[in-house]
Amino acid sequence: MIPPVDIYDNGGKTFDRYTVFFPSDETSALGIGPTGNVPNGFCMWVFAIKGNHLGKKINFADCPIPVRKAIKEEWKYQ
Repeated sequence: MIPPVDIYDNGGKTFDRYTVFFPSDETSALGIGPTGNVPNGFCMWVFAIKGNHLGKKINFADCPIPVRKAIKEEWKYQ
């Protein structure tokens, strides 16, 4: 199942490349680096507001596999 999330990709401008909004909260988002939720990666909740300043809106399938795994893992707790 693909979680109903809004995902923004800043194209690699920063290590927290992906910003993911879950439907339960419009001001908290999950910031994720390209390596997903691994010890040397970045995956943390942040305050954010949706918009083009976060990059291009993309589909779940366009994310790297580690990022998809991190999103699915967090979706369990929503």
